[in-house]
Amino acid sequence: RHEGYGVFSYECITKVLTAIVYYSWALSCFAFFSVFFFDTFFVKDKDVKITYLDYSCLFVCGLLFNPLAYLNALIFLIVPYFFILRYLFYSQMSRIIVFVIGLFIFLTFILCIVDNKIFFKDINQFYTFLEYKPLMWCIILVYLSLWLAKISIILKWKRL
Repeated sequence: RHEGYGVFSYECITKVLTAIVYYSWALSCFAFFSVFFFDTFFVKDKDVKITYLDYSCLFVCGLLFNPLAYLNALIFLIVPYFFILRYLFYSQMSRIIVFVIGLFIFLTFILCIVDNKIFFKDINQFYTFLEYKPLMWCIILVYLSLWLAKISIILKWKRL
């Protein structure tokens, strides 16, 4: 509205969204939610670090469940970024997990920033980039980072 043209030109969208697309999206959102919050429903005595990661994942689920939230993806992901980085700085875990989570967070941050037409020479390159769904991958990578952090805390907690 403010730039004189929309972010997406709807005439460039060639695929039709069928009912199976919506069912697949709803099923995948439910699967992501249940896998992450399985222990939340059944284990009442939890570590505070896991609670922080659960709150962070609620922001990620807000992005997953609302297809129109892509406009504010970076804002929604600030809370998960802070808690994941807090976890990376203050927890004692293997360097491999730290590297994987750090790589995921770095990639998601870059994908969120690059998702702007100012970084492309022409609008067709931007539309080609959008076909790869960078924000969807960004949200999934943040989810996987939270999941890895939570699993490593749970495994460390069970060993003690």
